[in-house]
Amino acid sequence: MRRPVTRRGAWPQRLAAALLIGASLAVAADTQLPAPRRPLSAGTPGTLERLVAHLEDAHAVERLRFAALALDELARAYTEELASAAADPRPGTDPGTLARWRAAARNSIDGLHATAASLATAPDVRVFVDPGATLRFVVAGRTVLVDAPRVSGPDELNARIMRRYCERAPCPETLAPSPRSEPRVWTSWSFGADVPALLETSSGLDFRFADMQDMGARKRHGRELVIALEASAHELRAHLARGLHVDWPLLHLAAAPTGDGSALVVNAAGDWLAVALAWRPLPREPLARWYRARVDGRTYRHVFGDGESLLQPAPRDGGAG
Repeated sequence: MRRPVTRRGAWPQRLAAALLIGASLAVAADTQLPAPRRPLSAGTPGTLERLVAHLEDAHAVERLRFAALALDELARAYTEELASAAADPRPGTDPGTLARWRAAARNSIDGLHATAASLATAPDVRVFVDPGATLRFVVAGRTVLVDAPRVSGPDELNARIMRRYCERAPCPETLAPSPRSEPRVWTSWSFGADVPALLETSSGLDFRFADMQDMGARKRHGRELVIALEASAHELRAHLARGLHVDWPLLHLAAAPTGDGSALVVNAAGDWLAVALAWRPLPREPLARWYRARVDGRTYRHVFGDGESLLQPAPRDGGAG
């Protein structure tokens, strides 16, 4: 049998890459992990894209109607931002800077109203969705971005636009957020002389037990945990496709601030995804490696040595994983 040939110099490069990945994921060991602050909307990835795809085959009148409503909602968002700034000015803000910002905001509102009015005589408008779920219109050779005035506002703005449009036009049922289908997960027991009981799962996350007690309950809890993690990995991949920034060394599970379930905190800003799993202190580093592999389409295996504690009914008190 021929021995496999390893390219000269390949293994030091692979070793260096592995050490670099390990070091990056270990950075957070001595760093304060961010708390969950800004929830990422669940089930929305793809909804706006599906509506725009539907409009591509619709009559030009529908595209023009959609564009007019979107521009009106953007103007409303700027108007609300102006009112909010006037009612609650930030202390220490330079008066000149604030005055220039207000003038720019008013100019933007006037420009949006003028563009919306011009749609009444336009033959058609082209509609696109850019990365980050930002709407873009091209009308009469001019490009208009529907960009929310707040960094945290695109999801809310897009939801308002879609709601207004679907109240006035027949929106197909396919435009509703896709229900999360339960991932296909299997779990299986294996036994050996050195390992009394090992619960293997299709996710690559396995659990070792020192005894064979409550095997039915342990298997059920393991399956529930893996289903929740797989669903959140699917959501994370969708948000990444929309431009979400992830700080992989800081990614961790924490107690959801809503008091129900867990939160997958993905970056230093505290953006988080809901995880349908009662919070428990799961080891952070292997989970971060697992999520990274999942969104990259790779396989990652890890055996948790304390399955007894991890697959017990979750504690009621919160904390970070």
